[in-house]
Amino acid sequence: MTMLLAGEAVKHGLEYVSYFECDSSEEADYLVDFDMPINTQEDTKIFINQDTKLFVSGERILYPSLVQNNKGRVTVAHDLACVRVDEKSIIDSFEVFDTVSTKEIYVLDTEEDFESGHSNEKRFEQHQSSMMSVLAEHHKVGQKAIGVHFDGTLNFLYYNGKQVINAVPAIAFESDNLWEKIRTLREGSDRLVGNYKKAYPEVWDRLDNLAGDMDIFEVTAIALGLKDESFEGISAEAVSFLGKGGLQIDTRVKDNRFDNYAFLTSIMSYQLGDVENNFMCYSIYESFGDYIGELVPQLCDKVDTRIVVLTGETFANQSLYGRIQRTVGQYNPLMNQNFPIGKENAVHGALYL
Repeated sequence: MTMLLAGEAVKHGLEYVSYFECDSSEEADYLVDFDMPINTQEDTKIFINQDTKLFVSGERILYPSLVQNNKGRVTVAHDLACVRVDEKSIIDSFEVFDTVSTKEIYVLDTEEDFESGHSNEKRFEQHQSSMMSVLAEHHKVGQKAIGVHFDGTLNFLYYNGKQVINAVPAIAFESDNLWEKIRTLREGSDRLVGNYKKAYPEVWDRLDNLAGDMDIFEVTAIALGLKDESFEGISAEAVSFLGKGGLQIDTRVKDNRFDNYAFLTSIMSYQLGDVENNFMCYSIYESFGDYIGELVPQLCDKVDTRIVVLTGETFANQSLYGRIQRTVGQYNPLMNQNFPIGKENAVHGALYL
C-alpha cells in the first residue's frame, strides 16, 4: 500500500507524505479502506555441498517463474499451476489464476481433490515429471537417459527419448503387520524378532502398533529412538558422525529392487550389537549410495547412454550426496538448477511429457 501511495505522490509532484494507522472512527482528510489478498508461499529450503547449491523444496524466490511452453498446455501439481497468460507461460500458486482456456491439462495423479472438468485431462506421476524437468533444464529432452528418483522410495527410471519408464520400481513398503513381514523374511529372522523384543520392548510395541501409511525412514527413526522421527532426523544424526567408512547395510537386492524389510532387519541386527546411532545413520546413506552406484552403470550400459538424472529430496543429504559423487560421479549426474529437486519441479516437468 505504501508503494502505491508513494507512486501517486510522485505523479502529483508531492515531496513527501505523512500517514499513520488509525481506526474508522478517526477524522482524516482521506480514509483508505482496503483488503488486499495475501498469497502465502512455502519457504525455500537450500542444500549446499562445497560449491554446489540446490533448491530442495519450497516456493519463495522461485515462483512466479516464466517458462517455455511450446505445447500451450496447462499443468497442475502441488498447488502450483503453469498457465499461459498474454503469450507467456507462468508458474505460480494455483489460486492466483482465473479461468483459462486450454486444449489440454496435465494433473499430478496425487491431486485427488482437483477436478478440472476438461475433456482432455491427463494424469501423470511425480517421478516422470521430475525427470523431465531436469532434462528440460539441461536441454536433453529427446535423448536417452537413466534417472534415479529418491523421495522416501527409490526408483530407477529410463527415458527412451519419448517417455519415462519406471525400469526398476521400488518394492512397496507397508508399515502395518511389520513384525510378521520381518519374521518370515529369511531363516533365523524369527529369532531376531524375539531378541529385539527382549532388548527393546518399548520400541517393539511401538512398531507393532503403527498407524497410517509410514515410509521406511520414519519407521527407521522410530527403531533408532530418534527425537525427530523422519528422514530429516536420520540426516541430522548421520552428519554428526565424524569418522570415515560405514557399515554395510543389507539391502537384499532381489531382481535389482531394494528390499525395505531386509534393510530394516539389518539395522535392528546392528542395534543388538550396540552400534552407535550416528554411525548407523551414516552407514544408511553410504549403503544407498553404493546400491545406486552399482545399478546405474549397469542400466547405462544396457541402454547405451551416459546421461544420468537425479531427482528427489532424499538426495539433499551430505552423506548420500558425497557417496553418490564417488560412485556415479564419472557420469556428471544432472539435477535441477532453477527448480527444486523435490516435488515442486513436477509442474515444470509435466510440460515435456
